[in-house]
Amino acid sequence: MADSAVFDFVAEELERTTNLDGMEARGTLRLVLKQALFDSKTLNVSQMERVIDRLLAAHLCRSGVANPESVCEALARNLKAKNFGPGVAESPDEIFGRLMRRPEATPSGGESPPSK
Repeated sequence: MADSAVFDFVAEELERTTNLDGMEARGTLRLVLKQALFDSKTLNVSQMERVIDRLLAAHLCRSGVANPESVCEALARNLKAKNFGPGVAESPDEIFGRLMRRPEATPSGGESPPSK
């Protein structure tokens, strides 16, 4: 299954507006999506807006992108302006299923030990 049109659009915009090449842009997006527990193949506009708003700037900063906040603002504007048609909203089952797969973190930042 190919990546979603939303993923492809944002990856191309990142490549066009930053010093990242195509592989770096797509790889950075994949890392951010993995952190957010989203899949590049089923990604919708609403999910990508949340990723851009909450997570992407920090990853862009680590990748050496100048003015990551401005890049994210432009990405969000361009994403809104692009008409992807009616998206399919996540069902509550999909949301809770994704949350249940997230590993629990201990206060020290590691994963919690398995229950006995």
